[in-house]
Amino acid sequence: MDTLFIVAPTVADETRAALQAAAQALLGGEGRTFAIREIDADESFDAAIRQSLALAPTRVVAVGGDGTLAAVAHALVNTERPLGIVPAGTGNLVARELGIPLDTRAAVALVAGPHRLRRVDAMEINGRTYLLNAGVGVNAAV
Repeated sequence: MDTLFIVAPTVADETRAALQAAAQALLGGEGRTFAIREIDADESFDAAIRQSLALAPTRVVAVGGDGTLAAVAHALVNTERPLGIVPAGTGNLVARELGIPLDTRAAVALVAGPHRLRRVDAMEINGRTYLLNAGVGVNAAV
């Protein structure tokens, strides 16, 4: 499989529909394959991600906010699989910092079209991966 979209349980229905339409239009055909894995709220997020990666996708796309992105990135640490982002959270700080469009179709088009891969630094604290920042003290409790 070429592209695996991992969708957080908090993603709005309208965004899910836009993702399906954009993926079908931009990635369906020309011998390319994709799958959309929608994680249910009652599932273990980390286990669902690991299970989804057993499909051996060439690239993985996190659909959600910064927390979703961090969880998917954690599963991809020490692999060579590219990680794409379709921002669908509240802040989408990582996507904003990287210049990724906030519009679902535009973000999928970036994944589907010619694009430049770049490595980003990540940090691991207490077994969790962080891509942009991590809070301590009062900040972490909020």
